[in-house]
Amino acid sequence: MEPPRPSLAPDYHLERVLGSGGSATVYLAADVKHDRQVAIKILHEELSATVGAERFLREIRVAARLTHPNIVPLLDSGSADGCSFYVMPFIDGESLRARLDRGERSSLTEAIALVTEVADALEYAHAAGIVHRDIKPENILLLHGHAMVADFGIARALKRATESPSGTTTTGGVVVGTPAYMSPEQAVGDVEIDGRSDVYSLAIVLFEMVSGTLPFSATTIQGLISKRFIELAPRLSSRVPGIPEAVDDALAAALALDPAERPAGASAFARSLSGGTNTIERSATTARPAAVSVTPTGAVTTTTLGVVTDPALPSVAVLPFANLSSDVENEFLSDGITEEIISTLSRLRTIRVAARASSFAFKERRPSVQDVARQLGVTNVLDGSVRRSGNRVRVATQLVDAGTGFPVWAERFDRPFDDAFTIQDEIALAIADALSATLLRDSGPWTREAVAGAAYEHYLRGRYALNKRTETELLLATDHFIAAASEQPDYPLAYAGLADALLLLGVYGAKPAASVFPPARDAIQKALSLDPSLGEGHATFGAVLALYDWDWKQAGETFRRSVALSPRSPTAWQWRAMHHLLPQGRFDEARAAVDRARALDPLSMAIATSVGVVYHLAGDGAGAVRALRRALELDPSFPMTYYFLGGVLRDMGDAARAIDAFDTAIDKSGGTPEMTAGLAQAYARAGDVDRARSLEAELDSIAAQRHVPHSLIAQVHAALGNLDAAVAAIERAAEAREPELVLLGVRPVYGPLHGHPRFAAVRARVGI
Repeated sequence: MEPPRPSLAPDYHLERVLGSGGSATVYLAADVKHDRQVAIKILHEELSATVGAERFLREIRVAARLTHPNIVPLLDSGSADGCSFYVMPFIDGESLRARLDRGERSSLTEAIALVTEVADALEYAHAAGIVHRDIKPENILLLHGHAMVADFGIARALKRATESPSGTTTTGGVVVGTPAYMSPEQAVGDVEIDGRSDVYSLAIVLFEMVSGTLPFSATTIQGLISKRFIELAPRLSSRVPGIPEAVDDALAAALALDPAERPAGASAFARSLSGGTNTIERSATTARPAAVSVTPTGAVTTTTLGVVTDPALPSVAVLPFANLSSDVENEFLSDGITEEIISTLSRLRTIRVAARASSFAFKERRPSVQDVARQLGVTNVLDGSVRRSGNRVRVATQLVDAGTGFPVWAERFDRPFDDAFTIQDEIALAIADALSATLLRDSGPWTREAVAGAAYEHYLRGRYALNKRTETELLLATDHFIAAASEQPDYPLAYAGLADALLLLGVYGAKPAASVFPPARDAIQKALSLDPSLGEGHATFGAVLALYDWDWKQAGETFRRSVALSPRSPTAWQWRAMHHLLPQGRFDEARAAVDRARALDPLSMAIATSVGVVYHLAGDGAGAVRALRRALELDPSFPMTYYFLGGVLRDMGDAARAIDAFDTAIDKSGGTPEMTAGLAQAYARAGDVDRARSLEAELDSIAAQRHVPHSLIAQVHAALGNLDAAVAAIERAAEAREPELVLLGVRPVYGPLHGHPRFAAVRARVGI
């Protein structure tokens, strides 16, 4: 019997029941305001009364911010006639449960593909601090053969809303999770549930998809739960002959009783099912795309070429605008306006925008629009030019449909320079309109404070210098950001830019850490006080907390906030991988995070190189070499990739090729102390002690003229076998709080020092 229908007028009209469970009834409904069909889940009256509308809605607010191709989004929520409800897009497909109930099994290939999509959604949610708690076939919807995870955050909301402050349940009868799929720790009410609980549940789903049976069965709920603690989970191969050993082992590990014995994260589980291959990135020839999402209008999003593509959802790459000014110095303006347009469009939920580094890969070369679209996985390309004359700025833009090669929109903006800050917003709005997408006002909170022309010019000049990443340009960038903040003290991006420039000076070892990290901390805290929604700003703050303060707990929380606020920011994912996960030896999570950064910005040399670094420090030298050589295919002139390639080859014992790589890095950059130290270590590994000591003396000479991190000196001492001298240098580095020290536990060059008690004391001080 259908429960009484609450009235949700005038916003929604309930049409018919789609399904009903122990806690809620799902209705097909008409969204009157937007003229579309939606699915509305209404909690049963007794549960709504227990939970309380205000607390329930407060708890699901975090889940409402999740935006991922494989997550059914939460569109709205509220309370009516004493019942709490939430609104989702209507997915015109079926649940995995419906397929299983018909007796349909999945092939192993199809099952792993679907589980990979669910795992990607879980990894994203876990990074945002949300554990699903109720992964089961009912909550996995199938659309055109792809997986969409529903009810994200709802189990969490029910659990928290029915707990007392001490963490105990305040009322009986509220079942959080489904016994057949619960992890052991969840079944016994462990409050310290993390993402490994979802991995366990997902493993059961995979087991059932392939075998048609559950790993555990019993006649009562208590019996079903108890079996998890007294029996090992059966091998999938015991029920389905011919299962590959790697898959069998991966599933067995995911069904381990102890969470510590399971894969560290959902992406790690998915990778293990595929024998360690990258399950996030797919090749262009893959017949079946990797991910799918449904927009409020019903568009289907797929993943190919390692980037999110979508034949229905509007997507655009913004190519670097040409500087047509008579003064070449005004290139900062054309680059800056391009970056700001990318940033502005990225805030739209209904337009996918190619990341900055990938777009700027086409700055010096201009392939056809079709080639750009193919490489970046977009349907449209925006090109333009900027001309400045005195206090006037003219921006000409053209939006081209990559499919036809014809312009779909063109416009010219002629403004005083003081109004230049608003030009990118006008262009973004016009593009959104041209693509028939939801306009900014319908895409969530959007505010843009007025910025004075002088402050904006200093900011653009600062970003222009920052992107060049040399010591000279970073120092110039700090001057411009300081000037921008002086012109307009309430300008958050000026402080965020200043923090980034100072941070990079410290990370690159160009300046002593104590001279740049504390002011970087002050600057980013100021930026976040002015605008707490700056996702990349939280990544900068997280880097300071990890690299200088060694506050790993707060750094982790800050990085999670960063990727939750800016899930499409490649920098946020890259910095989380490199500055937080990797130093702690959380290699699977670091791989997943850097893979996500690469998928978001596939042509970024910094990110492509970071992939190789993660594999190197995780102990996969061959994988690191492959990743770094792939990076050099993007840009064979990038010196830091050769530097890191040299380090990998050196640590693999291939000293000759390592020396060649370091020499190339020095030739292409003019050399840095970091490269000199790397080359010295390679010669030491090759047995050419005289040449290594000569380079060591050269490094000492450089240190007499400019800052050279003590950790570099320590690395050369260690390579030459001078372990006491190496540890003494590490101790000096610790006093200076050098950021390199966070890698003491994972960088192979420090291996000979691990048994030294003073070295162990430094590691303990750093907290890794």
